[in-house]
Amino acid sequence: MSDTDYTNAWLVYIVASLVVTLGAWGLTRRVRPIVQYPLLLLITAFMLTPFNIETGSKFMGPAWLITFYEGVFVPEVGFARAGSMFATVLVISLLIYPVLYGIYFSFAKLFGGRNPTNTKSEA
Repeated sequence: MSDTDYTNAWLVYIVASLVVTLGAWGLTRRVRPIVQYPLLLLITAFMLTPFNIETGSKFMGPAWLITFYEGVFVPEVGFARAGSMFATVLVISLLIYPVLYGIYFSFAKLFGGRNPTNTKSEA
């Protein structure tokens, strides 16, 4: 695989991941934001976390695909190689939302913006 093919494959994969994320956003738009946003962060992290396809290789692939492939078809490696890093990224993605929401809430209070906990417009 040439570097150009590798780059093109990643571009197609990123566009497909964007379509999946937008589809998930559309399916969860009626769900409360406290559930929707962490779920979308989790889906995005799940889809876009890269990992080396082989030990020592310069090429990377989606970590979920590598974890699945090695867990099912390479029993001597199992889920150990990419799984631990993949699980760490997923946990961090779930912890990011409360931090970002806290920052948003603090700035909204500080600068007198709209109340982030009240999403209905008041007339």
